Amino acid sequence: MDDKLIFVPNQYELKKERLLGPSLDCEVTYKEYLLIPYCANPVNADYQSMNVYVPVAVDGVETDISDAPVLIDNHLGAYKSTNLQAENAGIFPGPGGQERRGNHGDPRGHGGPSGAADDSRRKKYDKPFSRLYYALSRGIVVVTPGARGRDNVNEDGTFFGKAPAAIVDLKAAVRYIRHNRDTFPGNVDKIFSNGNSAGGAMSALLGASGDYPGYESYLSEIGAAQESDSIMGTICHCPIMDLDHSDAAYEWMFGKYPGRDGTLEDQTKSEELADIYADYLRELNLQGRNGYGTLTADNLGEYIVKEFMLSSADRYLNEDLGPEERDDYLRKNPWIQWDGRHADFHFDALTAHIGRMKALGSFDGSRTGEMTVFGNRFVDGRHYTEFGARQEDPKGKVEPEVQELVKLMNPMFFVRTDNPGCCKHWYLCVGSKDPHTSHSVSAVFQTLLENKGMDSSLVYLWDYGHVCDDDPVEMIDWIWKVAQNG
Repeated sequence: MDDKLIFVPNQYELKKERLLGPSLDCEVTYKEYLLIPYCANPVNADYQSMNVYVPVAVDGVETDISDAPVLIDNHLGAYKSTNLQAENAGIFPGPGGQERRGNHGDPRGHGGPSGAADDSRRKKYDKPFSRLYYALSRGIVVVTPGARGRDNVNEDGTFFGKAPAAIVDLKAAVRYIRHNRDTFPGNVDKIFSNGNSAGGAMSALLGASGDYPGYESYLSEIGAAQESDSIMGTICHCPIMDLDHSDAAYEWMFGKYPGRDGTLEDQTKSEELADIYADYLRELNLQGRNGYGTLTADNLGEYIVKEFMLSSADRYLNEDLGPEERDDYLRKNPWIQWDGRHADFHFDALTAHIGRMKALGSFDGSRTGEMTVFGNRFVDGRHYTEFGARQEDPKGKVEPEVQELVKLMNPMFFVRTDNPGCCKHWYLCVGSKDPHTSHSVSAVFQTLLENKGMDSSLVYLWDYGHVCDDDPVEMIDWIWKVAQNG
């Protein structure tokens, strides 16, 4: 065993935290391990280290962690880096022990939950509700890894966090945990991953790309342990993934709708992208559940409503709102038909309700962050789709190196090609009012997982926008169910 990759069990600080909620009142005692390097030759140890939180007791009753799942919770928002040293080396700062939340945006769904949805969730969880403290209270070991990202710049102006650095670092963290199986707390064969937005995409990628040999040279370069980096299950909140098809998916959904300034995007280009997405769906040849048939650009919206959205609306209207609240909500949203028990609506009406947020070419465009994911040491950003490349140069092409990087950053690639190390258990959670990417992205991914025989679920939180990770009870229940039965 490499001396630089040894976990030291007695180097921790003992801490306590009180968890309060309508149906929860307990004191959690836990061990806190900070800034543990997870690779032997880090490019920058401030980023390539992890914090570990180990439950000890709840209300004085000792926690048995001998078979506890290990939850890796990444904070890689917007494909940017996570520097644990710069973030005061903790994930639980702030008043009342609540972790910082990333639910940015106005309360009407453009990046945040609607007021009504937020109120209903408060009744359940007394928001803000720390999902990671809750995980500790349920006997789960929590790991928060730092990682490099697209924003990392050396003093000489060169970059050190471009693709595939972030996923390489997450894999190195998994390998470190497994490398220390005799001393690391919990069951290192029951590793789960969670993330939100770009972090949700990275969680999906970590789950899908387990043990893929194409990362080996990158892992060797940073001195990662020679272990498996496959995991048991993965949780993806609002994942901004399938980047090489995201612009096309966005125009398929939002192309005919004006942006917030009331103007339409270039309809010729929008239709071109929508046609590219239609071709992509034909290539995937996905089969809808319950005998629905092959999913196409023409029926996908209807399918998303029928199989995912209606049940979400029904839960909200029947369970989260009282009769008067429901009547008021339906008056304000006449596009929803209600028969007293079940909701009904068209995908176009839902899309109009959400509203277009991003401009055409919002993923692989000159103004976008995603383009900078695929830069290199000397170039900040490079186009990664043929359409994007042609917008700056009619003869523009995607560089061969970038084509390979796109594969290494897209979980769809690994699921489609039946990567042997792909995890078998998937939990996807998306806000029904999220305008940051097309709803087809998660729905198509979920359908692909189903077609491949995976244990997978996709849940929409009704009227929530982006970063809708307010499902801690459901998420932790799912982890334990898989850990015990999977």
